[in-house]
Amino acid sequence: MLKFFSINGNMGRIDYYKSLLFRLLIATVIAVILAFMSLFFFGYPLIRLWSLFLYYLIIVPINFRRAKDIRMNWAWLFPVLFYNFLPFVVILLIYNGFSTAISKMFYNPGINFAITIYSWVIFLLLLFMPGQAHKDFVRSKDQPA
Repeated sequence: MLKFFSINGNMGRIDYYKSLLFRLLIATVIAVILAFMSLFFFGYPLIRLWSLFLYYLIIVPINFRRAKDIRMNWAWLFPVLFYNFLPFVVILLIYNGFSTAISKMFYNPGINFAITIYSWVIFLLLLFMPGQAHKDFVRSKDQPA
């Protein structure tokens, strides 16, 4: 069970795909249950908080493992992780009665577009870039038996 949350070790593309689909299925089931409970008892802002919590708990560990496999510095992942908090901050500011001028400081459409493109590029690199697991596989095929 603890390996499910581990960020240590390499993760090849196929293992990443399998793990990502499995984790998305688990996160979707948990998110639907928590969303209905939150909607009935607490309201909309908590739904976004649950989705962030599930994303960081379930999906982020394999992103770090995959980044290690493709030899990507983890610092490239942090802007993507920070970007996920911005809509939640805006929702809380508006929900708590702050003016829209303050909330627009945190959620500028131009910055939103730039960081969205950045996060897509990082995600595509995680999905399709061959990593150390692929290199080890190719090297093992070239050696005589």
